Amino acid sequence: RMNENTQIAVTEAPPDSAISTTTHENESEGTYFQVHQFVDALYEPSDILEFRILPSAQSRWTLASTVDDLLPWLIESNSSGQSIYVGCNPRSCEGDGSRAMDCTGCGRCTKCVSVCRSLCFDIENTDLTEFYFKFKECDLPAPTVTLTSGAGIHCYWRLDEAIQPQQWSRYQR
Repeated sequence: RMNENTQIAVTEAPPDSAISTTTHENESEGTYFQVHQFVDALYEPSDILEFRILPSAQSRWTLASTVDDLLPWLIESNSSGQSIYVGCNPRSCEGDGSRAMDCTGCGRCTKCVSVCRSLCFDIENTDLTEFYFKFKECDLPAPTVTLTSGAGIHCYWRLDEAIQPQQWSRYQR
């Protein structure tokens, strides 16, 4: 969940570089800033994004360029204890209410991913210091976005060129 401990770092620097955080007068302003940092770093303005709140599993879709339209819902949901999930890659459609296993354009499953421009992973039960210490031992480029969720670390790499979903699935393993 996004809270006062949530940090988003958009980096081009090595993973051991300092993370800059911005203090905001109110939670809404901070959430606005964090959502825009995340969306601007990983998506194109015309991308369809799926935002899902958990555990209720309600999804809403928006273009990256109009993410502001969902901010009141995201802030309210997060304030009431929901966690926010956003698809790592853009969707080909907005959801039609079908279940992913019976996909007819659900907007939630891998069949509905339009293009794969980012790789991602999350590590639970760790903090930034521990993560960066372990990350130095890996032969990976610095992530485009590093997000602390309160329960762990989420990393996203924006790829120079899009890849096919089948190739993306192999890299994600």
